[in-house]
Amino acid sequence: MKCLICKRTFSVKKNFSSLFSHERYLICDKCYKSYPIKIGYTVFPLTNHQLFIYSLYPKPYFINPLAYSYEYSKIFSYVYQKSNMADIYMAFDTLKISKQKFDIFDELSSFYDKDIYIICNYLAD
Repeated sequence: MKCLICKRTFSVKKNFSSLFSHERYLICDKCYKSYPIKIGYTVFPLTNHQLFIYSLYPKPYFINPLAYSYEYSKIFSYVYQKSNMADIYMAFDTLKISKQKFDIFDELSSFYDKDIYIICNYLAD
């Protein structure tokens, strides 16, 4: 297989129990250690509801966004199953919360009367 980050060819060792598994590995072990996932969780109170933000990376990585697609989907399904499934869900690459965006999220949650869940790769300060 070819790593989506460093473009090197790598192989995955399998034992007898995992021989017929169909897991797809998109990045090599070296890149997985060089670009670690550290899930951040932030909650902002809105007027009547809350804004939940999950960020995957501790700092911005300029890598192929599909490299961590499996982990991203697992986190999204966890958040979706844990919360009220009628709430508002959004995904961003990089998110910087400004006063204007915060007001938009506040109005959006008040209009639909729902909490907002955001999953982003990186939450900027």
